[in-house]
Amino acid sequence: MTLSDGNISDLNWWVNNINSSFKPMTLTDPQFILNTDSSNTGWGAVVQDTLFKTKGFWSNEEQKNHINFLELKAAYLALIWFCSSRNNVHVKVYLDNMVAVNYINKMGGRIVKLNNLTKELWIWCIQRKIWVTACHLPGVANIEADRLSRSINVDIEWKLHDDVFNIIDCLYGPHGVYLFESKFNHQLPRYFSYLPHKYAEAVDAFSSDWEDIAKGGPGSSRHDISGTIVEHSELVSTNTSSDCGTVIHHKQSKKSSVSTPDSNKGASFGEIAISSFQDIGEILQNYGLSKESSEIIIASWKPATRQQYWTYFKRWLLFCSERKINSFKATELNVLEFLTSLYKIGLGYSAINTARSMLSSFMSVNQEKTVGQWPLVKRFLKGIFNLKPSLPRYQRTWDVEVVLKYLKTLSPVYMLSLRVLTYKLVTLLLLLTGQRLQTIHSLDLDDITVTDSNIYIDVRSLLKCSKPGRHLQPIELPAFIEDKSLCIVTVLKEYLVRTSCFRKTQKLILSCIKPYSHVSKDTLGRWVKIVLQSAGVDITIYKPHSTRSASTSAALRCATSIDTILKAAGWSNESTFRKFYDKPVSKQNYNDNYSVKVLRSHILSNADKSHV
Repeated sequence: MTLSDGNISDLNWWVNNINSSFKPMTLTDPQFILNTDSSNTGWGAVVQDTLFKTKGFWSNEEQKNHINFLELKAAYLALIWFCSSRNNVHVKVYLDNMVAVNYINKMGGRIVKLNNLTKELWIWCIQRKIWVTACHLPGVANIEADRLSRSINVDIEWKLHDDVFNIIDCLYGPHGVYLFESKFNHQLPRYFSYLPHKYAEAVDAFSSDWEDIAKGGPGSSRHDISGTIVEHSELVSTNTSSDCGTVIHHKQSKKSSVSTPDSNKGASFGEIAISSFQDIGEILQNYGLSKESSEIIIASWKPATRQQYWTYFKRWLLFCSERKINSFKATELNVLEFLTSLYKIGLGYSAINTARSMLSSFMSVNQEKTVGQWPLVKRFLKGIFNLKPSLPRYQRTWDVEVVLKYLKTLSPVYMLSLRVLTYKLVTLLLLLTGQRLQTIHSLDLDDITVTDSNIYIDVRSLLKCSKPGRHLQPIELPAFIEDKSLCIVTVLKEYLVRTSCFRKTQKLILSCIKPYSHVSKDTLGRWVKIVLQSAGVDITIYKPHSTRSASTSAALRCATSIDTILKAAGWSNESTFRKFYDKPVSKQNYNDNYSVKVLRSHILSNADKSHV
């Protein structure tokens, strides 16, 4: 047996410390409790029951890492940020990622990259005699850290060209320390960062003694919990809370604000703090609406729509603030100038049309026509499409037969691992229903009736296609008697039996590892990509959502009526009668069922090949 250098190092540590090592039966209560979170673009952390918070963003290279790695690194950076000068303390870290929680508590695991990062974290803590315990916190409760991880401003990441910097350094240097840098753009070994970084000499140059630094002294930082809070810290930097992820928010500091019209002052402008989509309610209240009414209006936009609109709404408020424009009563020329500004920064037709849609939803109350119906705006968008067209992602789709052939090999179902069984179930549900990932993600056991002959699904959750007077029609999936290896009834029954012993939620799809909780929609997408890749589909071209087009195309090739496809997939362009009065029949004929048509496309394809 050959041991790696890492194994030898670990064994030597035990040889030297075996007599002095121990683990206490109980730990003292944590002196500090951190909440951390990571997204694909950045990370955030807060100290519970304090005003201490911070955030940072990932480089292009870091963004390539798996979210488990990013969640673990976010916890590590939060410890560096808040506990650099602490010793002999117990710190509890709350994360919404169970993999990161387990790696911290178990001091490593089998995945090399995660294990190395965990080892680095613990070595850093051991050097300071810091004990860390990690606990799981559901994502819905980790609101502030999640918000910080997504509110990232990369526009401030600029630096001098290396050649220009070298010339300046030769003429006026040598320079010893760079006060306003980050881990991505620092050009000197000694630098101060506005965001946490373990190699930065200090954080926030404004809080350090520059005379002491000029003499070669070390910088100081406001970010550590043990440090002194600067009084009236908003005087140090007015934009820190929104752009730089500053750590200390004094009680007198304010959120980012934009000018908005004051209903009592006509054309005058007041300041309204805006930090999230919910704060739009404050603007609505400025027009005389009650708080309850404004909250109901905000709820009219679904969460995904709010997230999509929020980016452009912030830009619109800033645009109006700079030009002293009433954001709810702008003219057609104001709107065109705003859309032009988006075009100038490189946005294409799809993004600009989303901004137009956002404006239509806000400004339709005060206009005879919505923004999208204004003649010049319509003509402008046609021009944007010609200049920067938004073409369909796919001109063709993949053959369902390829994936169905692969799924057939995953049988018998009772011999499959839970992970593979789950992959097969999710993919079959997508193909046999023609639904979005959102629909499969929202499936609840209370919505599903399973018999030996069929599965009946009546989705009660709010979906993307849900509108007043219209919702997804009940889905019936008969047992596929032609081929048991592709029978959804068989697969679902086996899955329900396997998960019954540890199921703690009514949601259908669970994770394949402890604590077996309900998975996210993104996780379902990753599972589908694994199946598509294993089946031979090019996942560099086709995304998980492509199952929807592949499924409906296969059904159409098998002579499924357009009406059946529209009903199965939840699409609607029918008349008022179809929309409001024509109710679906309670039971569908087996030969006309959507899922049967999709599965038969595989059989018909094989039959055509045999005739050839």
